[in-house]
Amino acid sequence: MLKIEGSVEVAATLEDAWALFNRFGEVARLIPSVENVEVDGEAVDAQVAVRLGKFPVRSRVRLEVVERKPLACLKARGASYLGQTIRERASKAVRGIDDGSVGRLFLHLDLRPTDTAGRILLLYSAEVEAEGRLRRIYQSILALKAPAMMAEFAENIRQVLEGKGAKGP
Repeated sequence: MLKIEGSVEVAATLEDAWALFNRFGEVARLIPSVENVEVDGEAVDAQVAVRLGKFPVRSRVRLEVVERKPLACLKARGASYLGQTIRERASKAVRGIDDGSVGRLFLHLDLRPTDTAGRILLLYSAEVEAEGRLRRIYQSILALKAPAMMAEFAENIRQVLEGKGAKGP
């Protein structure tokens, strides 16, 4: 399992950040490579665009809020179904690749006040793990891309909260 942690200081209030966190579909749209987000209650269904070597692949992903602590934290878990995508798109059966070839994510976002009025600290952590026959491929992709993607995700949140734009709905 790969764990990524970091933080970013944001010129926003806890209330403004929490208001964004309550729009989980909007938060999901800020994750790099996530596209076509559809909100389903406390969950979102989307696609994630990744590259397997030279080949671009879009796979189904589902993210679901599992815990909220008002003005403090948001926790979500998710799965990317890359094995299903490869199996459906391959012209012939790929030995050993099935719907169980998935990537799992546990996301934890914490909000903390700072000593400076109107500024907060966003702490993020993500645990990502691969299961199934594609485990080696997943893990090589995750090890290379996940830390930068999480930092970009936090930066996208910062930009939205500071009113500087970012990837929108």
